[in-house]
Amino acid sequence: MRFGVHLLKRNGVEVKNTQRVQSLNVLHRHAPDWPSFQRHLEFRLSKRSYRDRGQARLGLGDIIDILREEHGIDGPKDLFTEVCTARPEVIKTLEANGMLIRTHLQIKPIEAAHA
Repeated sequence: MRFGVHLLKRNGVEVKNTQRVQSLNVLHRHAPDWPSFQRHLEFRLSKRSYRDRGQARLGLGDIIDILREEHGIDGPKDLFTEVCTARPEVIKTLEANGMLIRTHLQIKPIEAAHA
């Protein structure tokens, strides 16, 4: 068995007879900081989780492409900062809406990149 980010696999095949366990949270992040995210961005857009899968709706890869077209590299960087930076106002809003999951992991906070 292998726990994937979005599914469970056995011998490389997705397990279909699963149940959602509401009390269990499996967390992941694609990168601890912008330089790490940027280093892997092209690979993810072309071959991994952000690639175009012919969906009728916008995927993350489509959104990143639009941001790059309109704002250059600052578009995806600003998106990363907005979504991945644990700023006090974001933490407060997540807590107020019951959406903040706290762990006891020692993870270094990501600093805002707007200096």
